[in-house]
Amino acid sequence: MAYKKYAYYNRGNKVAIVEKEITSGGGNTAVAHCTVGGHTNKADCEAAGGQWIPGSSSTIGSDSYEKYVSPKEDVENGIEIEYTYSPASEIQDESDVIDVTPYQAKAIVYYLKAKTAEDTGNMEMREYFMRLFKKQLEKERSGRKRGPYIAMGDSNMKIMADDAKWLGSVQILPDEIAKVIANCNNNYTPTATNAGDKWYFRITDVTTSATDLIKNGDAYLQGQGDAGAGTDAAGTQPTIDGANDKVKWLFIQHTSLRDDGSTTNADPVHISLDAGASELSAATDAITLASGDTLVLKLNCVTNDLHVEANSSNKVRCIVAALINDAA
Repeated sequence: MAYKKYAYYNRGNKVAIVEKEITSGGGNTAVAHCTVGGHTNKADCEAAGGQWIPGSSSTIGSDSYEKYVSPKEDVENGIEIEYTYSPASEIQDESDVIDVTPYQAKAIVYYLKAKTAEDTGNMEMREYFMRLFKKQLEKERSGRKRGPYIAMGDSNMKIMADDAKWLGSVQILPDEIAKVIANCNNNYTPTATNAGDKWYFRITDVTTSATDLIKNGDAYLQGQGDAGAGTDAAGTQPTIDGANDKVKWLFIQHTSLRDDGSTTNADPVHISLDAGASELSAATDAITLASGDTLVLKLNCVTNDLHVEANSSNKVRCIVAALINDAA
């Protein structure tokens, strides 16, 4: 294998690899020698299986290293370059997709909302959206971590309460007299009525025809009063009785995705509290959840009456959490 010298240089945002060229010339200084035999030139040395070494002080040849040029031949097990790719997205029309993660996409939306609020002089809303922007960036960074997470504690640690809590802010009134009401909340503390209030959670793909949001026979999570007790290995979790168990607190979020979890679907979802059977989009008493919306409600309706429908040709993925009173 021949001995070669390589170098690199940067030009703008590009990196170039160059090879030091060997040219013929007279003289007897800074020439090369062969590791086998008495070969006095590079070609004979390599043909004999030797390695051509530069920098010898002997006077055995006339090859010398002079200038750097682009590499002229392939080299097995050559140079490996590691780099970070920064995509350059050119948006041609609204159907194009930007190469960003879901967290980055949400961060961009919050940043634009913050700048819009700044342009209108609404600094309170600007700060609100900038906090959301930074939170999404932190989630993005956390999402790239690898390996196990370990939480350390001591005997003073306590199990958190089973309460449902929502905290946020809302902007009301026309832009000229807009007002942000902060510290809005919608909280619910579970009770021990009947068999107690129990948590329910699902990633739910809302279908294109009206159906139950919370299925009869689905299993509960932990319930009020048994948060520290757990479930026996041989036992079973209580299940939902759609005709009698009542939703007390409901959270539902439109993820703006289809049921594959990656394709965008911005079509709305409609919710009925009276067992609406079909075409909820045309119902005069339906609740509409647009793309990205979050809805938090305190209710007192049986799960069989809580219907949902996607006003779309495809399913819409939603996040659903609820506290439901187990009537058993």
